[in-house]
Amino acid sequence: MARSTSNTPHQICLVFSLRPGAEEEYDRRHRTVWPELLEQIRAAGITQNAVFRTGTSVIVFVAHPDNVVAALARVGASQPARRWNEWFADMMATEPSEAIEVWRMDPADGRSG
Repeated sequence: MARSTSNTPHQICLVFSLRPGAEEEYDRRHRTVWPELLEQIRAAGITQNAVFRTGTSVIVFVAHPDNVVAALARVGASQPARRWNEWFADMMATEPSEAIEVWRMDPADGRSG
Protein backbone atom coordinates (compact mmCIF):
# COMPACT_ATOMS: atom_id res chain seq x y z
CA MET A 1 0.00 0.00 0.00
CA ALA A 2 1.37 3.41 -0.93
CA ARG A 3 1.72 5.72 2.03
CA SER A 4 2.40 9.42 2.18
CA THR A 5 5.13 10.94 4.30
CA SER A 6 2.53 11.32 7.07
CA ASN A 7 2.00 7.54 6.91
CA THR A 8 -1.62 8.02 5.83
CA PRO A 9 -2.60 5.63 3.04
CA HIS A 10 -3.74 7.20 -0.23
CA GLN A 11 -4.23 3.95 -2.12
CA ILE A 12 -5.19 0.45 -1.21
CA CYS A 13 -5.48 -2.84 -3.04
CA LEU A 14 -7.80 -5.49 -1.66
CA VAL A 15 -7.88 -9.12 -2.78
CA PHE A 16 -10.38 -11.89 -2.21
CA SER A 17 -11.79 -15.02 -3.81
CA LEU A 18 -15.21 -15.85 -5.14
CA ARG A 19 -16.93 -19.18 -4.76
CA PRO A 20 -16.30 -21.29 -7.88
CA GLY A 21 -19.08 -20.78 -10.39
CA ALA A 22 -19.95 -17.26 -9.19
CA GLU A 23 -17.76 -15.46 -11.73
CA GLU A 24 -20.40 -14.65 -14.35
CA GLU A 25 -22.96 -13.51 -11.79
CA TYR A 26 -20.33 -11.36 -10.04
CA ASP A 27 -19.54 -9.65 -13.35
CA ARG A 28 -23.24 -9.26 -14.17
CA ARG A 29 -24.00 -7.54 -10.86
CA HIS A 30 -21.20 -5.06 -11.48
CA ARG A 31 -22.52 -4.00 -14.88
CA THR A 32 -24.76 -1.49 -13.13
CA VAL A 33 -23.43 -0.21 -9.83
CA TRP A 34 -26.27 1.38 -7.88
CA PRO A 35 -26.35 5.20 -8.18
CA GLU A 36 -26.81 5.57 -4.42
CA LEU A 37 -23.63 3.55 -3.83
CA LEU A 38 -21.70 5.63 -6.38
CA GLU A 39 -22.96 8.74 -4.59
CA GLN A 40 -21.52 7.46 -1.28
CA ILE A 41 -18.20 6.62 -2.93
CA ARG A 42 -17.93 10.09 -4.45
CA ALA A 43 -19.09 11.81 -1.25
CA ALA A 44 -16.27 10.06 0.63
CA GLY A 45 -13.79 11.69 -1.78
CA ILE A 46 -12.64 8.47 -3.44
CA THR A 47 -11.00 9.46 -6.73
CA GLN A 48 -10.40 6.02 -8.24
CA ASN A 49 -12.12 2.69 -7.70
CA ALA A 50 -11.55 -0.29 -9.98
CA VAL A 51 -12.45 -3.97 -9.72
CA PHE A 52 -10.44 -6.60 -11.60
CA ARG A 53 -11.19 -10.31 -11.78
CA THR A 54 -9.33 -13.33 -13.11
CA GLY A 55 -11.08 -16.60 -12.50
CA THR A 56 -12.27 -16.54 -8.91
CA SER A 57 -9.62 -14.01 -7.81
CA VAL A 58 -10.79 -10.42 -7.38
CA ILE A 59 -8.59 -7.36 -6.95
CA VAL A 60 -10.04 -3.99 -5.91
CA PHE A 61 -7.99 -0.78 -6.24
CA VAL A 62 -9.11 2.37 -4.40
CA ALA A 63 -7.46 5.80 -4.24
CA HIS A 64 -8.21 8.88 -2.14
CA PRO A 65 -6.28 12.18 -1.91
CA ASP A 66 -5.82 11.99 1.88
CA ASN A 67 -6.86 8.81 3.69
CA VAL A 68 -8.31 5.89 1.77
CA VAL A 69 -8.91 3.78 4.88
CA ALA A 70 -11.09 6.45 6.49
CA ALA A 71 -12.93 7.00 3.19
CA LEU A 72 -13.65 3.28 2.84
CA ALA A 73 -14.92 3.18 6.42
CA ARG A 74 -17.34 6.04 5.65
CA VAL A 75 -18.61 4.26 2.55
CA GLY A 76 -18.83 0.91 4.35
CA ALA A 77 -20.98 2.43 7.09
CA SER A 78 -23.55 3.68 4.58
CA GLN A 79 -26.82 1.88 3.99
CA PRO A 80 -26.17 1.41 0.23
CA ALA A 81 -22.80 -0.24 0.93
CA ARG A 82 -24.26 -2.52 3.58
CA ARG A 83 -27.01 -3.61 1.16
CA TRP A 84 -24.44 -4.08 -1.67
CA ASN A 85 -22.22 -6.22 0.56
CA GLU A 86 -25.20 -8.33 1.65
CA TRP A 87 -26.16 -8.82 -2.01
CA PHE A 88 -22.66 -10.16 -2.77
CA ALA A 89 -22.18 -12.25 0.40
CA ASP A 90 -23.38 -15.45 -1.27
CA MET A 91 -20.52 -15.23 -3.79
CA MET A 92 -17.63 -14.64 -1.41
CA ALA A 93 -15.25 -17.51 -0.65
CA THR A 94 -12.87 -15.32 1.38
CA GLU A 95 -13.03 -11.93 3.06
CA PRO A 96 -11.07 -9.07 1.42
CA SER A 97 -7.54 -8.63 2.70
CA GLU A 98 -5.07 -5.86 1.97
CA ALA A 99 -2.39 -6.62 -0.58
CA ILE A 100 1.13 -5.49 0.21
CA GLU A 101 2.73 -3.21 -2.34
CA VAL A 102 5.98 -4.76 -3.51
CA TRP A 103 7.03 -2.42 -6.32
CA ARG A 104 5.81 0.70 -8.10
CA MET A 105 7.03 2.89 -10.93
CA ASP A 106 6.63 6.54 -9.98
CA PRO A 107 5.00 8.27 -12.97
CA ALA A 108 6.29 11.69 -11.87
CA ASP A 109 9.97 10.94 -12.25
CA GLY A 110 10.21 7.48 -13.77
CA ARG A 111 11.98 6.05 -10.73
CA SER A 112 10.81 2.87 -9.11
CA GLY A 113 10.53 2.23 -5.43
